Amino acid sequence: MRFLRADYNIINQASQIYNKKKLAAYVMTDIMLPIMHTLAARTQSEASEIVKQVMQLIKEEKGTITLNECADRLNYHPNYIWKVLKTEKKVTFTELANEERLDLAKYTLLTSDDSIAAISDRLKYNNVQNFIRFFKAQVGSTWSSLCANWLTRWERFHDPVYRDKITAGMADIKAALLKLISGPDFEFDPEHVRLRYIGEQAAGGTHLQVCMGSPQVWMEMAELLGDEEWKQMMADYGRFYYLPKTQQQIESRGLIGDREFTLPFMAAAMGAYGAAWNKDQIQAEITWQHLLGALIHDGNHDGFGSIIVPEQGNCRELLEIPWISTNFTAQWCLNVIVALEFIREQLPDTVDARIKWRHLSRRDFSGKPDDLLFFKYITQSIN
Repeated sequence: MRFLRADYNIINQASQIYNKKKLAAYVMTDIMLPIMHTLAARTQSEASEIVKQVMQLIKEEKGTITLNECADRLNYHPNYIWKVLKTEKKVTFTELANEERLDLAKYTLLTSDDSIAAISDRLKYNNVQNFIRFFKAQVGSTWSSLCANWLTRWERFHDPVYRDKITAGMADIKAALLKLISGPDFEFDPEHVRLRYIGEQAAGGTHLQVCMGSPQVWMEMAELLGDEEWKQMMADYGRFYYLPKTQQQIESRGLIGDREFTLPFMAAAMGAYGAAWNKDQIQAEITWQHLLGALIHDGNHDGFGSIIVPEQGNCRELLEIPWISTNFTAQWCLNVIVALEFIREQLPDTVDARIKWRHLSRRDFSGKPDDLLFFKYITQSIN
């Protein structure tokens, strides 16, 4: 910028301009704007440095430092640090500190045998119960994801401690009234790595129990442990999910109450497992019907026809399939991969036009299809 050069004389430059409009333009473009840009750059640089220092302190103190303590260490006012974090990171100081403590808590639970009391004390929680409540509120239903990590540790290091953590939770689920169908919300005690049955309720929906890879973790657990009872429980779950509501109430003796088994395509991995385990042709067909039907439901008649959406996703023109979402694609593809592993032979040859729903699936207590109403798909060629 010229006005910052030592040999640049602002007064001399301005004195040579006699037109008021040109002088005003000169002051704005050659003086004010450069000053504003310089100050903004310095402020941005300072803010970025503050964020870096704050995050470093939080990490060094394992998330136990307070905002006031951090401000004292960095010689800034607490309100200024709070404002910088909200502007630069879109988070508060407390959220950053809690995230650091949560990461440390998860890592310690997964990799050590320290008691929950020791971990709670180390991370400066007032008491163990506060730590357990915080952990559960932040992480949510954690058992399947923890099992995935414990499986890795057990396979890699052959340490029976991690195997026993898995089998402890499995034993608790086996003892529940409906076994794997129970819950699916359980209280998790990280100190003893146990699950406590708290009744039939599903925060957010039963389908959340079988999305994001949980069935794949359960299947791997069953194979590595050679647990035949767990395999049967998974098969029973896959069959139960696709039963009509009235039949679910009968088989559960009314225990499931108002629980809904929604978004059936998300349970297709379990349905396919159950069909293969029980050698059940009808269930295999039902499973494929839910997967294929998910592609043409809710008024979608255009298949994968795309449209052009202007000025979206940082693009001038975005090619988009209107009815599909990233979450749907991920869940559908994951379930199809598993279904192909177990019931590939039952995959229909064509879905050229549409799937018609005819009747409703009904089964007797033995799990065999009875003579009443069956789910059956019909594919119709558009030729």
